[in-house]
Amino acid sequence: MTSVAIESFLDPSNSSSQEAYSRSQQTNALVAVKWINYHQIEDNHDDSKILVCGSGSQIKCFLELLESVCEQKTIKRLICAADCELAMLTDSKFWTEYGCRIVSWRKEEYEDDIVRRTRLAAKQKPVFTVIDFEPTLRRLHRQFYIVAECGRVLLYQKRQARWAEICAPLLPALADRGVVVENLEDDCRYLMPAEDRDCAGSEASSDDLAYSSLMSSSDFPECDR
Repeated sequence: MTSVAIESFLDPSNSSSQEAYSRSQQTNALVAVKWINYHQIEDNHDDSKILVCGSGSQIKCFLELLESVCEQKTIKRLICAADCELAMLTDSKFWTEYGCRIVSWRKEEYEDDIVRRTRLAAKQKPVFTVIDFEPTLRRLHRQFYIVAECGRVLLYQKRQARWAEICAPLLPALADRGVVVENLEDDCRYLMPAEDRDCAGSEASSDDLAYSSLMSSSDFPECDR
């Protein structure tokens, strides 16, 4: 991970990025890339796929930052699931040059069709990593049927109540498959130096406690696999 490239991308004087994307999109993209680096995802499971979900502009912002700090082979492993602004991806070099797979996740499409097309885009490779910039319970259901056992799911949700609403029905089923679900909207662990991150992890945060409470609860609906 090159900090110089990241700082350049987030520099306020970089007018091109400021015109195209909001500051929040850049921050979310930065956290996602740091998260990939923290878990060494670009080095692990070289034959696996990475599913990135959001709008076309959110995904493109993430791709541009990822391109500046990761090897091309990591970008080629991506499946981009956009619910709108698909043209921002299909007209970009990430599709024409790098061969990123692009899948439509529009709300009006049938769920079975969305899951089937996403699996086809993976070309029979496992999807070990999922990043969702606008999670909903419906989208998490899709991801449940796509993510491989022992995979990782990164969701962005600021409000804790909303986080529980989205994840509670599926957390036990995901945990049974060894899938780790994380919410990083308000979590700066992956932006800290390693020594600070270790200190911060010594005490359970409110998010960690809420997550543990959800995972230990038995009041969840059944979820067919």
